[in-house]
Amino acid sequence: MPRVYVAGPLFNTHERWYLERIAESLESAGYATFLPHRDAGLIDLQSPASQAKVFRDDITALDSCDLCVALLTGPDQDSGTSAELGYMFAYGKPCFGISDDFRYLNNMLWGICGEGRRMAKDIPGLMALLADWRAAGVPGHSGARLGPQRAELARQDRDDHTPAQ
Repeated sequence: MPRVYVAGPLFNTHERWYLERIAESLESAGYATFLPHRDAGLIDLQSPASQAKVFRDDITALDSCDLCVALLTGPDQDSGTSAELGYMFAYGKPCFGISDDFRYLNNMLWGICGEGRRMAKDIPGLMALLADWRAAGVPGHSGARLGPQRAELARQDRDDHTPAQ
């Protein structure tokens, strides 16, 4: 079963609570998850050692996860979440977004999430998208950093879904 990096803003109890519900749903469906605040801890901004540890743990998890699910909320999506999505996309790893407010969705994030095809409004919608994605026979990921090969997979994914001219 693929391993999922669960990204999202971590600034308040509500955001962390909702991310935990996303992770629980994924885990109930058999996915392994990495949830940054649960698995790497919250950052102590007064401690460079804490910042370095969390950064390194997150990069290790991004490298080892097969796909990303990101909570995309508010009029300007979280910069850390955006960086995580960009990192995964650059390595050709599928990215899924969840938001019930599409008025403000950043166009780059829309593109990273399959040009909107991998965006859900709620957790049940996300689970349905993931089920469809898995049923399509999308190959897994070994956990190795395969930059050029992953970039080629991302290019193929884009080409497969480019509208005819």
